[in-house]
Amino acid sequence: MTRATIDRRAVSLPCRLSRATGSPIAARAVELRTHGLRVVAQRPLALDETLRFELGDGDLRIEGRARVICQERPDAYALRFVALSEQMARRVHGVVAADDEVRRTARLIA
Repeated sequence: MTRATIDRRAVSLPCRLSRATGSPIAARAVELRTHGLRVVAQRPLALDETLRFELGDGDLRIEGRARVICQERPDAYALRFVALSEQMARRVHGVVAADDEVRRTARLIA
């Protein structure tokens, strides 16, 4: 197994992004990494913008703050975690390293 396989997991999870002001932005997380995530957003994001995120549904909830580091397509962005509690970091690592049963529960598509 390569490092790239260990460090990231393809997912399909609802994600809500929030700025200091304005309405939340609906998005979908398409990849989760130990240090960030890739999202497809319904509204534009700005490079270097820091956002609060709420990821997941049902039993899986991950939240924190992340910075937009790259725009990959007009609607796709890479975000790096900048504030993630220890509990949330454990959840991220658990999903990235998840076994098949956990992946099904989290609706992972990898």
